[in-house]
Amino acid sequence: MMNLSDFHACLAQPSARGYDLNQKQKDAVDHGAGPLWLLAGPGSGKSEVLVTRALKLLCVDGVAPRSIFLTTFTTKAARNLEDRLASYLAALQETLRLPVRIYRGLSGDSILDTL
Repeated sequence: MMNLSDFHACLAQPSARGYDLNQKQKDAVDHGAGPLWLLAGPGSGKSEVLVTRALKLLCVDGVAPRSIFLTTFTTKAARNLEDRLASYLAALQETLRLPVRIYRGLSGDSILDTL
């Protein structure tokens, strides 16, 4: 886990997003517990806020991934969210030194591998 200011600073690094969010976007990301509904026009940064908020819930608040529901209207937009999540999570992983593990079955036995 990391604190909120380190989280925002990490994502603003060139290896992640490369810029900081504006204040309204940060307010949405930092929104307290409970659901959040974003309504804004095209190009306003909704996807960026959704991805950053999901990562904040995971890395700062310790929310279980299965408790987070992100939705959008198109398959293209959903893939974009997935790509951003993967990219930013990789940058956060470098900062946090998170171990990455895969869980797989092998010959009927389950093993845990560390990458």
